[in-house]
Amino acid sequence: MKISALFTGGLLNTVQEQKRSSGPAWTTTLTGVWANKHKVTRNDKKQKSQVPSIFGQIHTAYPSAVLASVVRWDTIYTNLQNEMSFVNHKANIKTDDSREYLWRMQCFSFEIQQSMS
Repeated sequence: MKISALFTGGLLNTVQEQKRSSGPAWTTTLTGVWANKHKVTRNDKKQKSQVPSIFGQIHTAYPSAVLASVVRWDTIYTNLQNEMSFVNHKANIKTDDSREYLWRMQCFSFEIQQSMS
């Protein structure tokens, strides 16, 4: 598996051009293809990615891998709903307080470690 740098806005006046909003941008980041292929073109829970995400690719390559995902915006979970079953641990941490966010992340990490023991 190769992970490389990316730009989520696409190139103007090409098939890669897409809105730089959360839905298309995060779906591009997690699938590695532009909106013209994954079909998530706006921030809409009704739109579902039409291509595999990194979660599906990891699951295919390493079926016993333990996967975790942390978001502040849960629409990405519905955009990728076809593959979220591969994610063993999901957290939606909605806070603007950085200390609270870090504390919740530590709790989430501890929870995952405990489940693997």
